[in-house]
Amino acid sequence: MIRLGWRNKQQGDAITINSRERLRRIPSGQGENTGHDGRSDVVVHHLGDDPIHHGVPRAWKTPALEIYYYARGPAKRMRVLSCGCDQHTRMNWPLEWTVRFGRGRVYSSTFGHVRKGDVQPPRLRCAGEQTLLCEPCSGWLGAR
Repeated sequence: MIRLGWRNKQQGDAITINSRERLRRIPSGQGENTGHDGRSDVVVHHLGDDPIHHGVPRAWKTPALEIYYYARGPAKRMRVLSCGCDQHTRMNWPLEWTVRFGRGRVYSSTFGHVRKGDVQPPRLRCAGEQTLLCEPCSGWLGAR
């Protein structure tokens, strides 16, 4: 249902985004297993004009985010909504995406990963992330 997840490099395609905001598919078996570097401040770039990003700047900096590189899976019939560049690969990877599922849409986001012992993590106090946590519920009412 989510299309991309934490998998080894044999378990599906990965998606990266080039400087022209075009998706590039990395076939199963190529590249690396899914991973991430430590948390860092990341510039989030939203792509297109999905209602989820209504009122959100085209780019903003969010604190202490993990970017998952080479997230893998079927990676089909999905719409990537935002991306960020990780320090390990120096490539842009999806941070949010939607997938059509039946008559609805599934919203997937890598924001807000909380570990045991995290108390009031700075990334969850980011106005951009707080807006995005609410928008999938309210912003889709008119979405197609």
